[in-house]
Order: sequence, then C-alpha cells, then structure tokens
Amino acid sequence: MAELGPVYEARRATTLELLRAAVTADTARFLQGEVEARMRARPHFLARTPVQALVQLRRRLDEETATFAEAAFGRLVDLNAWYAGGEPAEAEEGVAVGRALADLAGLTHRVLATYGFPGDARADDAGDRSLDVAPEYELTYEPAPQVLWAWRQLRGLETAIRAAERDPGRPTLELRLHLPEALPPTPLPAED
Repeated sequence: MAELGPVYEARRATTLELLRAAVTADTARFLQGEVEARMRARPHFLARTPVQALVQLRRRLDEETATFAEAAFGRLVDLNAWYAGGEPAEAEEGVAVGRALADLAGLTHRVLATYGFPGDARADDAGDRSLDVAPEYELTYEPAPQVLWAWRQLRGLETAIRAAERDPGRPTLELRLHLPEALPPTPLPAED
C-alpha cells in the first residue's frame, strides 16, 4: 500500500485540476453568458453603452470569473473533506455542490445592476435612456454536467483510496476505475 501513495497523489492532483477547470468554465458560462444574452437581446441599450464602460465590464467579468471560481473550488475541496469517510447519495452530493456554487446567481445580479442593465421585463426602447433603479433578472443557476462529473471523479477517487486501505482484495467499482494499481495482480491462466 505504501507504493500507492504517489499514484493516488498524482491522480488526485489531476482530478482537482479537472474540477478547477470545470468550475471556472461553468462560472464563465453562467456569468458571462447572462451578460451576453442581455446585450444581444437589447441592441439599443448596447448601442448607447460607452466603449469605456464595455472595457470596464469585460475586465470585471474576467476578474469576477477568476475570483468566484477559485473561491467556489475551495468550497468544493472543503466539501470533499467534509464527506471524507462517508458515501452520501449522488443526489445529495449534487445538491451540496449546487449550494457551494449558488452565490453565482447573486454575483451575476450585482454585475448586471452595477452596469445598469435594465430588468428583464423592461422593453429595449431606442429613446429610453433612463436607469432602471430596481431591475429584476430571471437568474437560475444549476451546476453544469461537467462540474458534477468532475466532482464525482474526485469523490470516486476518495472512495477508491478508502476501499484500498480497508480491503484491496475486494475490488469495488471505484477501486477498479480510479486506483487499479491497488488491486492484486490477476493470475495468468495456466498453460495446457
């Protein structure tokens, strides 16, 4: 089992990077996608937005994506540690992952309101230059399948290492998939 440590650590590092990348991509998809969808739906609002404001918005989107994704990744790593030793139902874990990322809708609302995007129910009239002081946006965030997949890879690896520590001779699915190096060698068939 001592030789399994480096294999596990290398695989865990790769799995964590996959999770970080999935969370970053999903953060960008939601935050930047909501802004882009509203700009496309509001050509008059976009036309009267100064270029300087668009440059500032672009920078803010990049910064908020990076900051939120890193914080959310940290929450998921903490959640994984909290689940250590346990094997909750997949649906329960999915809900917990969603809660760890739920602030994304609030962040998106703040960005839209800060840059003066009219509420979703307000018309995009060419002559309307007023500020919507209480905009309301339809924002519903659900983690993308890629985030849930990357999360399950991490959880599967953690389940595999626990199985290897308990009984490597009893090959669980997670052990076979994530740490097959922990399994005893399969005897070769006898020659006739």
